[in-house]
Amino acid sequence: MSKQYNNEEISRILCQDLIFSRTINDRLDETYALIRANARQIREGSAENSHRRVRKMGRRKIGRRLGLAAAVMVLLAAASLAVVAAGGFFVKNSSQTGDSMTYEFKIDYTLVPKKFEAKPSYLPEGYKEWQKGKYEKDEYARISIRTVNMDLMDSNSGEFDCVGVESVTTDILGGMDADIVQLKENKMSYHPFDKRIYLFNPDKGYAIALYGTDLVEMGELKKVADSLIVTETEEDISYTSEELKKIRQQRMEEENKKSMAANEAGVPADAVTPMGEEAGMVNAQGTEISDGVKYKVMEVIHADSISELPDLEEKYFIDYEDNSWWIREDGTLKPQGRVKADSWPLTGDEEIEQVQQKYLLVRVRAKNNSDSLKMAQGGLFAYLLRQEEDGHYSFMDNTVHKQVEVDNIQMESRPFYFDGAENIEGEARSDFYYYYLEPGEEKEYTLIWAVDEDVIDNVCLMVDYNGMYEPGCYDNKRFMSIK
Repeated sequence: MSKQYNNEEISRILCQDLIFSRTINDRLDETYALIRANARQIREGSAENSHRRVRKMGRRKIGRRLGLAAAVMVLLAAASLAVVAAGGFFVKNSSQTGDSMTYEFKIDYTLVPKKFEAKPSYLPEGYKEWQKGKYEKDEYARISIRTVNMDLMDSNSGEFDCVGVESVTTDILGGMDADIVQLKENKMSYHPFDKRIYLFNPDKGYAIALYGTDLVEMGELKKVADSLIVTETEEDISYTSEELKKIRQQRMEEENKKSMAANEAGVPADAVTPMGEEAGMVNAQGTEISDGVKYKVMEVIHADSISELPDLEEKYFIDYEDNSWWIREDGTLKPQGRVKADSWPLTGDEEIEQVQQKYLLVRVRAKNNSDSLKMAQGGLFAYLLRQEEDGHYSFMDNTVHKQVEVDNIQMESRPFYFDGAENIEGEARSDFYYYYLEPGEEKEYTLIWAVDEDVIDNVCLMVDYNGMYEPGCYDNKRFMSIK
């Protein structure tokens, strides 16, 4: 689809400063060279003052000038009316406010987008690909490469936006304009991805984002960017219609409002099942499904050391290598940093409080009360709830933990240990928490979390398959008290 301009927009475009890609700059250079050559014959020295060019960050910004030669007037007018087309598939505009950087793309919808993929022909010594587009030397020295095609660029996903920017420089890498971004030290993360290189190719219609952790030298990341081999795939891509974009945006805004209202409302008292009673899934009307799988808390143990727990088997840890990093030689858990998240986004300057963790072991029994095979899960979600004077529960969710990799010892508030796991080999581990129960079958198992010792009494377990909720409908979920 193409963008139509009304008279007011055309007037605004004609009056604005224009930022062009290197391709258009080269054409302008040629045009200006001819004009200056002719002008020197007519008026020595005057052309340079009349037609001064301003360079900024490797790009050309052409200011409005009176008395431009007719050839340039025609070129600029045509470029103004079709500024996006002049720049190829898109024109990039970036802006920086404080330490925040945002990107905006003006897209020419008349051009048919293609899908591209990028792969490096150079990697620093010791780096290997462990997943598509992801390379590592060890668990903290990592490089990630992401190709951003036109459909994603059109979605305004904020792919290139970033906060905590320390510096931005520009270069030409792999024949493309490059923004080289260094982020400030982030005390909230261990070995964060603090280096970014953004490559833009408006002529072919794609961009590439490279990320490197603090253990990757920027010079090495630039070499990787300069070595990229970009290939066009046979897969078709298409833009989302403006109508669908509006529908999605409206839906997102509505869901955000409902989610905020749900968080403020908290959890009704009758949605929390007392310890020792069965809790099951509920339908959209908040009615418990009587013939589904029911869960019951059988036992709860708080422990300072792993030696106080029953013997644990390595295969039942969600990720033994990562999980064991948190366990000291004496069996106690390492403390983790915690900040109060009273406002978003975090700046990285928040004060970090070191909080000791304890083991939370919960024995759960699951029973299939139906007459058919049912899927159940051991990955119950741990929520921090505080009961208020009127009986309802509010969320204690204004704290954020210092990151290790993407998550802490447990992911998405699920237990890091589940000894009822059946999917423990190879690719089946992607379904680690899930299992099936025959009609009438019962299963009892152990779940273990690491919890900050000062809030361990506030943990409640949510009975759900994926931890998500219908916006505004926490009363459509069931929580289990463990005290």
